[in-house]
Amino acid sequence: MTNAFKICIGSFAAALLALQAVTAALAQTLPFGSDIFGPPGAEEIGDGVYSFRSGAYRTMFMVTGEGVILVDPMGEANAKLIDESIAKLTDKPVKYVVYSQSHRDRAGGAKLFTNRGAKVVAHQECALNLSRTPFPEVVPPDITFTDVYSVKLGGRSMDLYYFGPANDTCAIVAVPRPGDVAFIVNVVIPPGASLPWNMTLADTHTWNIVNFMKRVEDMAAREGVTRIAGSFISATRGPNGRPQLLPGVGPISVVTEQRRFWEMLFADVKAALDAGAPSTAVGTKIDHEKYKVFRRYDEKALNIIARRVASTYVTGR
Repeated sequence: MTNAFKICIGSFAAALLALQAVTAALAQTLPFGSDIFGPPGAEEIGDGVYSFRSGAYRTMFMVTGEGVILVDPMGEANAKLIDESIAKLTDKPVKYVVYSQSHRDRAGGAKLFTNRGAKVVAHQECALNLSRTPFPEVVPPDITFTDVYSVKLGGRSMDLYYFGPANDTCAIVAVPRPGDVAFIVNVVIPPGASLPWNMTLADTHTWNIVNFMKRVEDMAAREGVTRIAGSFISATRGPNGRPQLLPGVGPISVVTEQRRFWEMLFADVKAALDAGAPSTAVGTKIDHEKYKVFRRYDEKALNIIARRVASTYVTGR
């Protein structure tokens, strides 16, 4: 066996082990490719307010007497499914499409509705992001705002709040009115606090995440919001070992639980850095036991998240 062949075999084995590790991690968390999700569809989570799910993705829309306000078309294929779902509930058209962020997996697909006259609403930072990195399937917003904006239709409204960068520079919180539920994209996923799904996203702004959570909590207390709807569905293992879906709507206290996760991690990482741990190895210097109570706990994942937090301390952002 030549050295070159040995190196080739070794590289293949390393790649296979890496693939197995990723597959195992996904199996413990959210099995996107699984058929456990069932067919796409909408469920009513408030008066005229619906959570639409396709695979693991979730979004929200509100039906009024004059039309529909949709949050996130979630891509061209999902936009068609959402359109079909809405048609089963009302003959009124989608009048407004709200972008919860500028990522194309959520903002893509609005053209189906804008071709019929719908207007796109987004935070002004989303417009900036999309001008810098345009995608054919993402329609630029017609209406932009800075801090708070209310989309009014049929005697109701979709109130939009910007609390600074989170999972995107322009991520917002949407609250249908009247109602007591808030739609929050990516950073909080009911029914409980968890390790973030994907901290390799360059657009995750850890430096503002605790402040973002606090501002959501303050808004909820002030505006009577008692529940949150997440942008993804979660799964767990049932008593028989098979995957089962978890509720996509949870109490507002989930935001507090998630904030405390971040506060604990920031404190632990700072203590490790102060003790001389290198930022590249800080995850190995914190006590993992107390993080095992959080959904999606995985040793390697927590180490990656800890490194992101360490980078926040090192860079200030």
